[in-house]
Amino acid sequence: MEQRLYAAAPSFNVLATFSWPSYFAAVVAACPPQAGSSGRCFLLCAPCALHSNIFSRFFMRLRFTMLGKTRRPELRAIFDDYVKRIARSALVEVNEVRDADAAIKLLDFDRAATAILLDAAGKSQNSESLARWLAEQRDRGTREIIFVCGDADGFSETLRKRVPQKLSLSPMTYSHELARVMLVEQLYRAFAILSGSPYPK
Repeated sequence: MEQRLYAAAPSFNVLATFSWPSYFAAVVAACPPQAGSSGRCFLLCAPCALHSNIFSRFFMRLRFTMLGKTRRPELRAIFDDYVKRIARSALVEVNEVRDADAAIKLLDFDRAATAILLDAAGKSQNSESLARWLAEQRDRGTREIIFVCGDADGFSETLRKRVPQKLSLSPMTYSHELARVMLVEQLYRAFAILSGSPYPK
């Protein structure tokens, strides 16, 4: 399993909205990139790890559990770009697992998290309703949302039963790698809507 954790200083809009202490942004901004990561993966440095309770309190974590890797380099680059943007508003963890059994083990590790299966038969939402849903999750104190993304073969019946809540991006059929990019773009758009950013326009 490949795991990546993204953490960045919250944007000005986020700080203004929640009135977070300014020193918190400075501490997060000081976190160095992971050694040998070529700048793609950012981890908490030791001093910040001591204050992980601060992250738990102020940040909602988004975890992407993906069956298989995103192999097309152009799509992976776009995916990573949007994940880094999302990391200004939430902690982000990306897990690329071998199969459905590995995904279920990760889900069982944190049963308190809200899990969503990315599935064509799921509930459809527009960008504004997705933003409202994220805000509701944040305001009710949800600590972690897990988005489960399938591979070219879709999902096993066991995984479908394990994650009853499903989200559809479109009634059309897209490649699983493109769907991952569309998901993170829509999540970034949702955070932009909540912060009043001009991006959604």
